[in-house]
Amino acid sequence: MKALFNVFFILEILSVSVLCKSLVPEQNTLNEQFRNLVLHIVNKYFSKDMPLVVQTSTLGSCDEPIETENILDSSILQTLNEFSEHSLVTFGCLDSLDNTNKHLLKPGSFLMILADVEIESQIYFASGLAFRIKMKLGRFNVRTILISTLKSKSSIEQKKVAFELLDSMWSRDASSDVIVLLPELEFHNGVENKIPAVEIFGWLFKDQKVPCIDTLSTIKLFDRWISKKNGFQNNYDLFKVKQVTDMIGCELNVIAYLYEPYITYEKTLKKGLYQVEGLFPRMFYVIGKLLNVDFYYIDSQSNYSTGDIHVPIITGVNGTFPDDCRFTYPYFRDSLVWYIPVIKYPRWQAVIRAFTFDIWILVLLSYIFGSLTFWLFGKIRNSEGNSIIETFMNTAYTFIEIGITFKYHGNIHSVFFLLWLFYCLEIYNAYRSRLVGLLAYPGEYIPIKNLQDLENSNFHKLRNFGIYGAGMEEIISYSQCKEEFCMELLSEHNDFAILNTRYMFDIIMQNLNTKHGGRSVVKLDDPEAEMDISMMMTTGCIFIKRFDTLIKRMINTGITNKMYEDLHLFHTKVLRKFQDNEFVAVDWLHIQSPLYVLIGGMVISVVVFVCEIIYCRLRYCVRF
Repeated sequence: MKALFNVFFILEILSVSVLCKSLVPEQNTLNEQFRNLVLHIVNKYFSKDMPLVVQTSTLGSCDEPIETENILDSSILQTLNEFSEHSLVTFGCLDSLDNTNKHLLKPGSFLMILADVEIESQIYFASGLAFRIKMKLGRFNVRTILISTLKSKSSIEQKKVAFELLDSMWSRDASSDVIVLLPELEFHNGVENKIPAVEIFGWLFKDQKVPCIDTLSTIKLFDRWISKKNGFQNNYDLFKVKQVTDMIGCELNVIAYLYEPYITYEKTLKKGLYQVEGLFPRMFYVIGKLLNVDFYYIDSQSNYSTGDIHVPIITGVNGTFPDDCRFTYPYFRDSLVWYIPVIKYPRWQAVIRAFTFDIWILVLLSYIFGSLTFWLFGKIRNSEGNSIIETFMNTAYTFIEIGITFKYHGNIHSVFFLLWLFYCLEIYNAYRSRLVGLLAYPGEYIPIKNLQDLENSNFHKLRNFGIYGAGMEEIISYSQCKEEFCMELLSEHNDFAILNTRYMFDIIMQNLNTKHGGRSVVKLDDPEAEMDISMMMTTGCIFIKRFDTLIKRMINTGITNKMYEDLHLFHTKVLRKFQDNEFVAVDWLHIQSPLYVLIGGMVISVVVFVCEIIYCRLRYCVRF
């Protein structure tokens, strides 16, 4: 009995040893094939100029100690370090999604090694870990490898595993350039001493039949890594360019924010309904015809998550641009500028402001020297001559084209008098023409010249702008006013400054005159901020790249320029009805300056006349 027990014990030991010898080499061989395949794909398809992000199969919190080390993780990392020129960025255990070290580098490719757990857990961790990396490094559509050692019992089960992994990466994370590496079936069916192969799955855009490609409808076995020849069976291009050509009647919700000329709202015949117009809707119309997609515009106050497209979006301020696959390239730029009121000169100053101060000094000097010259002529001709006051009065008459008696003889006197009359004629006509213009419009001056003057002034700052972007924190702090109220403030008050975009306010300034002519608002030459205008899509990088390509083609061919000119002409026609083109009759406001002079002259003459009477009575008239 004891001998029989020893025999069974020895047989058990032998069977266990044989089993161990048959299993361990198989697992090591599979790891070796994964390692060789990954190295081959990395060196062939991944750019060396950008880092390769590796997510290991380590699960759990970073605070928990690692009980066992995954052999496949260490094997692949060691191989990449030794035989690849790519720089590696390794992600291991899970940590909190904080904002530290966020978006410090742009990844070039992504390798994820999934833990050897059931398919549901692999799907959960694959999409979750991909989301974590995108939160850390940014949303980029990079070439991605998923490695799963999950054992499949049939081709249907294997394809289902690959489908679930690819579909989760697409539908949850919008990652399109993804391939899945799975062991071939024969390795798990007990075939003895067989060197395993690795099968590579992916998907093509042309094979999908679901509108908008919300989920994948089919996947494809791209190729097989043959272990014996250490190479691919078909040498298939694993990362073919996925180009969107037909979106199969896709319906995209567009949240459109009012921003002329990119988005405008026009009233329709139906009460309370508006039609969305602008540069982007016109471009979407062209894109819809090319890609078989329909766009539905929803209220900008709707839930942010309900929109597939958000437009327009300020993707950068003063040169900053988020290099993210959610946004198209910013082909449009706009400026935020300050609009300030133009202050009118009082009309009573027209009499004085007809000439500059220097001209007035020269005219006064010529008057004094001319009067003295005429007085000296009188002294030479007659020892008594005219009084100095009478001479100055006669000289003043010549300035305003009132005739005087010419009492002088001789060539020198005559030539001087002719030259003097010609000079007075020129001065008077110049003054009169300038005075008439100033009586109609007295002129204006701009109280603020630049941003520094505005900063040092006591102006109240408001904004007529409702779309925000990164780097606009100070701008948001200004109170917002509606367009009509902003224009009213600028036209009626002299201490308000309004911040707005160039486009619409420029059209208003060109077509809106004041009641008596001239401009009422002017903008500063220095912009407060330069903005990049773009659009955002939440449907994935593959779609945003296609939209970006089509928009670029429209810009290069001049289609968008034609759209812009049409919109500019339309807005100009709409605002032209506010232009005051009626004939303006002359009223007392235009002639208040001469009236002031007349009244002032009459008052002075009355005062002087009364003073003369009093003086005469006190000194001369008492004799009579």
